[in-house]
Amino acid sequence: MSQRKVNQEGRNAMLSAGGSVSGRKGNGKKPGGPSSGKPGAGRRGRWTHVLQGFILGMLIGHVASLLGVQSIPVLRTVHLAPVMGVLGALLALTRGWWLLWWAAGTLCLGWLVLGYTPLIVRPVRTLVVRDRLQPVEAVVVLSSDIHPSGALTTAAQVRLLKGYEMLRDGYARTLVLTRLPAPKKSYLPAVREQMRVLGMSHPILETGAVTNTHDEAVKVSALARERGWKRMILVSDAIHMKRAKAVFAKAGLPVLCAPSASRDFDLATLEVPSDRVHAFREWLWETIGMQVYKRNGWI
Repeated sequence: MSQRKVNQEGRNAMLSAGGSVSGRKGNGKKPGGPSSGKPGAGRRGRWTHVLQGFILGMLIGHVASLLGVQSIPVLRTVHLAPVMGVLGALLALTRGWWLLWWAAGTLCLGWLVLGYTPLIVRPVRTLVVRDRLQPVEAVVVLSSDIHPSGALTTAAQVRLLKGYEMLRDGYARTLVLTRLPAPKKSYLPAVREQMRVLGMSHPILETGAVTNTHDEAVKVSALARERGWKRMILVSDAIHMKRAKAVFAKAGLPVLCAPSASRDFDLATLEVPSDRVHAFREWLWETIGMQVYKRNGWI
């Protein structure tokens, strides 16, 4: 057989094989796809994407909560993580699934920057106001929260301890409390019991129901005018003092700020990453709150 004939037969064989492959490719079926003889493969793939989107959405909601995104009024919900999980599951089925990874990466980077650099230390400390104290008629302890049973929360207890300190050291003679709206219970029973145990017999007054610091300033200022008090000592969280003092000044009542101890982080050092992230969350809350109060004309 001549070499030319051998070459021609080889070309014919290759063309024949190529045609067979082309025929298989042209039947519209992709190996390993839904029509590849594996029933339910496409359905399992979709559910896998949904599950991945839900988990990633939950993680996004959790990290966002750590960074204080709930300071934004429209995002102020205790159900942020599950809501984000559901949105993530829906988004995973669209072409916008990459937004989940983008959001997760951005939030994680933000957490690392805030936690492992001193970026937030200076801004947080500019919010703290601590005045030189002098004897006044009364000390007002701003409300935070109370358990349904009437037991004091940690935040409320830390503030009240500072208030008791003002009474014990002779800086004030009367304790003023602000009342949370119903169905929240009053601080009075718990405070009276604590003062009895501590051997303190100072008068305690309570304002009407309040929902924010502006309400507290208005009601306490009215009480001060009624009693003829010219100045009071104000107790609240350290990072809340700048806004609180401005609100009370706008309401017509000068106050001396006596910030309570930081209950969740060491404000004096802010060396631990979680402390810095927590401090950023408080800073964000106060910064947004300051803008809202300015817009409303409360400061």
